[in-house]
Amino acid sequence: MSGKSAIAKKTVFNLQDVDVGDASFDLDKERLALAKYILLALLLFNVLVFLVNIMPDYLFSDRLKDLSGSIFQSSVPIASLVIGYYFGKS
Repeated sequence: MSGKSAIAKKTVFNLQDVDVGDASFDLDKERLALAKYILLALLLFNVLVFLVNIMPDYLFSDRLKDLSGSIFQSSVPIASLVIGYYFGKS
């Protein structure tokens, strides 16, 4: 290659005659929708964990109840992270 660079040539496109549409993406609306779905899933997961905790002891082992209790306690920090991430720098 005797000193020449191996950069490929760029292809230039001319889109003056083509209608490429309009960008109709609302970032704030999409952030709210995503945060809503994440928090709704977290709520449903917490309801499931709550139901596991109130079921009789003979259906679940103590290890599973301890695990579900730990997951239930971590739901508030997870919700705080979701809200802070999606709405912190608006």
